[in-house]
Amino acid sequence: MGILFKILSLLIAATGAFLVYGARFIAKTMVKNNGGVRQENRDNEIDSTDDENNGNMDGIILQKSVSLKKTGLLIMMAGCLLVLIAFRQ
Repeated sequence: MGILFKILSLLIAATGAFLVYGARFIAKTMVKNNGGVRQENRDNEIDSTDDENNGNMDGIILQKSVSLKKTGLLIMMAGCLLVLIAFRQ
């Protein structure tokens, strides 16, 4: 049981670290899908230039990456606490 607890605590800490360090990449892939709406369908509805749309997308990517980093830090903190508990002697 102790070994399982150690492995689980390390996995939780590693998952949090992956979210923190990979937040920008994950946010880009999330925004790339555009919430399930295809870009061809949205081109007809939006009458903005590409620069305005690109600036808007950069802001959205930044907001999502900050949100992912906060979530990852919380998960990593919980994992680190579990590691301290699991590996105490």
